Amino acid sequence: MEPRDKIFEAAMEEFAAHGYRGTTIRDICARAGVNVAAVNYYFSGKSELYGRIFEFLFCKDNQNSSDLFSEAASPEEAKDRLKKWINSFLHQAQDSKIGMMRHRFMIHEMFEPSDMFDDLMAKYIHPYVEIVLKWFKMCMPPGTGDDRVTIVFFSMLSNTLFYYDHRNLVRVISGENFFRDGIDEICEFVTTETFRHFV
Repeated sequence: MEPRDKIFEAAMEEFAAHGYRGTTIRDICARAGVNVAAVNYYFSGKSELYGRIFEFLFCKDNQNSSDLFSEAASPEEAKDRLKKWINSFLHQAQDSKIGMMRHRFMIHEMFEPSDMFDDLMAKYIHPYVEIVLKWFKMCMPPGTGDDRVTIVFFSMLSNTLFYYDHRNLVRVISGENFFRDGIDEICEFVTTETFRHFV
């Protein structure tokens, strides 16, 4: 593996484990087995490296559900895409390394945001959220205010994120294989709870 690739892989692991603020260039280089100066040579420093990894994780090609993120022509189509997205999102929690890395980066950004937080969210997250919010607006009763749409959206998101964030709790309470074996039922439940607010 080329030094640049070693640095990239090592940095992705370090940032995922410790966040931007908790990761040092020395940590990355020790994991990669390269000289400290190599990061500046290949990436012009920690910030650029972090931005490149974030772009890699959240680019369209690595979004397993990216084909869903387009305008829906009807409420029925919007519901169908939303259901597929919830299913894809939850399945990534158990069987996608990139999905797991993506989530860990987001958790760190939520609790200890990097200096790039606003720019990263605007470029890589907000466009997808805008599309999903349009699906919600299309499906909810006429005249529903934006605040209500946002509340329902975040309620749906919190239901899906729970199984990412609290897998150890789920495992201890419900057994080792509960999430894996029950993922389709979980998807159906989250979808049903969300659709209760639609027309």
